[in-house]
Amino acid sequence: MLFNFYKKEISRKKIEYLGFNIKKIRSRKKFIIIKDEKNIEYKAKKVILAAGPETFNLLDKKYNLLNIFQGVGIALETNSQKRKKKEFKDYFVRTVSSIGTGCGFHFLQRDNQNAYVGAGNYLVSINKKSQNRLETAYWLTKFYKKLVTSRKFYKDHFDIVKGSRARAIDDFAMIGELKKEKRIFIATGLGRTGVSISPKISNYIYLWHQGKKNKVLKFFAPDRKPNSFGTISEAKSYYIESIYSALKIHEMIKNDSDKLKKKLALQFDKKIKALNKKFRNYKTTLNPNFYHLI
Repeated sequence: MLFNFYKKEISRKKIEYLGFNIKKIRSRKKFIIIKDEKNIEYKAKKVILAAGPETFNLLDKKYNLLNIFQGVGIALETNSQKRKKKEFKDYFVRTVSSIGTGCGFHFLQRDNQNAYVGAGNYLVSINKKSQNRLETAYWLTKFYKKLVTSRKFYKDHFDIVKGSRARAIDDFAMIGELKKEKRIFIATGLGRTGVSISPKISNYIYLWHQGKKNKVLKFFAPDRKPNSFGTISEAKSYYIESIYSALKIHEMIKNDSDKLKKKLALQFDKKIKALNKKFRNYKTTLNPNFYHLI
């Protein structure tokens, strides 16, 4: 209902919502040309592009967009099953942990019969097909059984839910106009905060439409050089603790291991050398979450 209201209101202001069927966006002198999957072309004076991971593929390379990856989230949804209220231990979102590389268990009951159980998270390259992971499903069902339900586990049926969000190489949002094409405004890479900060982004879009500059958005420019993670020492510490805690939360290691941490430290040193060789023009420390993808 809310989305239909939104579409109706923006159409009154001569703004058209084109949905998910866009193939390519190109600049021309008078208009921005938008081509859909059926090769139908639309002309626009200005374009707001909020296409998640697809943002990178819709625009020409000449715009020098920051590298984007997919953050793939995997969750479970219970099917319509007859159950009693007492069979759920509580009725609130419950987070067990958010340490590691983004996985964290949370449970949301939608009604007496349906619930959402999430969520795993992993990173893949922009054009790589994401897949459901058996290990993630196993991990979610194990915590579900342990923390949420008191009923016999074999009676519960689930659907696997998967979605991808854009994540920039420095893990900061990409918001603002392009340097080489100021008629295109990009809003993506917002992680889990998109809905929460959308009113603020709307204000930024309004200022852009009015032709006003916004110094705040320089940090989030979609064609920026990557923002620095911090010092090499800070990145190394995060890299070791992040991977170690991820292995621990997934119970791939049972006891604390200094030997493993030393191995991860050596792994980090090798990756830093490779990164410095590949990205000589970046004078910043890249986010360790992406080292395995580069």
